[in-house]
Amino acid sequence: MNILFLFTRPIIPHIGGVQRVTHILTEEMIRRGHNVVFLSTNDNPTIYDYKYIVKQYYIDCSKDINTINKEYKIILDKEEIEIVINQEPRIDTHYLLSITPKAIKKITCLHVQPFCTQTYAKELLKHMQPKTWKEWLYINFCRLFPGYYKRQGRNIEIARLNKSLEVSDYLCLLSDKFIPRVLKYMPHVKKNRLIAVNNPLTFEHSNNHECSKEKTIIWVGRQENYPKNIPAFIDIWKIISQNNKDWKAIIIGDGPDLQYNKDYAKRNKVERLEFAGRQQDVSQFYKKACYIGMTSTCEGWGMVLTEAMSYGCVPFVYDTYESLHDIIDDGKNGIIAKPFDKKEMARRIQEAIDDGNKFTAMQNAAIEKVKSFSIEQIVDKWETIFKL
Repeated sequence: MNILFLFTRPIIPHIGGVQRVTHILTEEMIRRGHNVVFLSTNDNPTIYDYKYIVKQYYIDCSKDINTINKEYKIILDKEEIEIVINQEPRIDTHYLLSITPKAIKKITCLHVQPFCTQTYAKELLKHMQPKTWKEWLYINFCRLFPGYYKRQGRNIEIARLNKSLEVSDYLCLLSDKFIPRVLKYMPHVKKNRLIAVNNPLTFEHSNNHECSKEKTIIWVGRQENYPKNIPAFIDIWKIISQNNKDWKAIIIGDGPDLQYNKDYAKRNKVERLEFAGRQQDVSQFYKKACYIGMTSTCEGWGMVLTEAMSYGCVPFVYDTYESLHDIIDDGKNGIIAKPFDKKEMARRIQEAIDDGNKFTAMQNAAIEKVKSFSIEQIVDKWETIFKL
């Protein structure tokens, strides 16, 4: 098949999660004999000092419509494209799909939890940080009237997904467990137009014996409390740290709320907590850590979980998004706690710390679980979709 991956930025795997997933999907698709090209609608790929694994095209969507149409048609014809996979539903990518010939199969992927504002609106609003007085007024109004925030978020999501379905043959979600959520708010949608493919494991599978574990708990990701909710991880660690003086916690990642989280930990006198900042090689932390935490208010997939599990890190998460149940079997290969119940989370982690055999069993089960997200199995699913 001749496949075009459409994204708003160039496909550079170390920049973002969607790019990393697209990159490794492409590697496996090429290995199987498919021809793949990339198309960016925002940043010009030539401004980056990076060698792309396939042709990386660029269309400046600020140009006039006739120029955009002409440039896009040239790419489709030159590469004899049979399938377009849109990795980000936005105005510019939606437009290109709308002018794509009907003979070409069109799939739009949603890399986030659909209708995420509907479940824990108050918790999401708690972590919104205003940058202007207008934002301050809006956020505080929504905190007083969360129903308005939920209604606004629902309407925006319905409009976006309706447009995706209008210009695409299929809407692809990260888990089939998200399908009922979409149908709840969009009952008019035909279920056969909703498909699901999990994200592949983006790290090579690691054997347990390759990792030298230390008494460490980690958090990995972008320092953005809306929706990552990192203060909750800090609070959970504070509870655990009081009875485990020989353990430490490390928060890895950069972002707009990094200083806030440092100050939060300092104000609350949290001990043995290190902020490691952005790291090029996160695997070194995965190899040493016993546990990885995720306290997000919502997520699409949570690639750090499968990455860490491949190195024998046992995950603990809040039960705030459906796709985590594809990744974690509670009590077997990880811990799923009630949303925002810090004490329950800390208690269950403590039970695993106290029972070395239990940790070892969960560790081995975690390593085994992520084999189901191998790139080979995920591309098998994509090839099934290509035949629909």
